[in-house]
Amino acid sequence: RGPPHGRWLVLAGCRVSAAHAIDTRDHVAAVEAALPAVDLYDYGTVPGVKGPSGETTPGAQPSNYALVQVERIDYPTTTAARVARRTLWRLQLRAVGTSPNNCREIRKRLLSLESARLTIAGRTTAPLQAGPIEDARPDDSRWSALVEFTYGI
Repeated sequence: RGPPHGRWLVLAGCRVSAAHAIDTRDHVAAVEAALPAVDLYDYGTVPGVKGPSGETTPGAQPSNYALVQVERIDYPTTTAARVARRTLWRLQLRAVGTSPNNCREIRKRLLSLESARLTIAGRTTAPLQAGPIEDARPDDSRWSALVEFTYGI
């Protein structure tokens, strides 16, 4: 029997359908397109902020922005998952602001993604489902709040 969509890929000795091998950068690009009023940065790429290597990224730190991280969720294969032929993904967005109110405003914009459908590499996701949502709290010299979504593609 062939792959559910596309061709089989071999990754570390495991067969994975090409439909499941979407690059996380494609997910981030889709989120950026859906949130034009929010400055999004990957962790470690915010101007004026120290990255994981300890080096400060050139430029001035923006006043208000959001950090984005996307990861595939591993889950036990169920009959429903096999029939749907979807992979699950977690989208974590951290609103960062100079004050609690600025942080909450960014968080409000991020929450506009709830129930949205993203187009990623030509495929449409299931509606995004909101997960844990934090209130603004002190974070170094700024305020931040985490917003999390899950979705299938």
